[in-house]
Amino acid sequence: MGRATDRRSVVRIDLAGARSSVRRPDTLSVEEPLEIRVGPSGPGRRRPLTVTMRTPGDDLDLALGFLLTEGIVRTADDVLTAQLCAGAETPNTYNVVDVTLAPGVPAPDVDPTRNFHTTSSCGVCGKASIDAVRTRSRFPVAEDPLTVDAAVLASLPD
Repeated sequence: MGRATDRRSVVRIDLAGARSSVRRPDTLSVEEPLEIRVGPSGPGRRRPLTVTMRTPGDDLDLALGFLLTEGIVRTADDVLTAQLCAGAETPNTYNVVDVTLAPGVPAPDVDPTRNFHTTSSCGVCGKASIDAVRTRSRFPVAEDPLTVDAAVLASLPD
């Protein structure tokens, strides 16, 4: 896996006090591409489905969550294996996740005209409408019994 942070030189400018600047190292979050490949079990290579940008870490969870929200898998039983693999990069950055679907789970149609717009956001970005988000779900969100108290939501920014 690539590093989640990187050290870089930054300049801090003090406008209020001495109007001076100081160059110092700082730790920044890293963002790298992640290719998600999906295919049926058996010999052969899984086909690329999408590429998203992410801070490295929890890449398998990110890939499986993407497959769930896009309706490609419904449950954990729909996935035979999910693993980080080398891709074509040297040295290996582990920027590729290879997902093998369980027998009987259809592989997604990897149509070159079907492009997923993938972001690190909540998943609504890139959809044509809110209705498109609702119609892609494979489970009825309205039937979820989870409720969150308003006081909890109001306390989250703190």
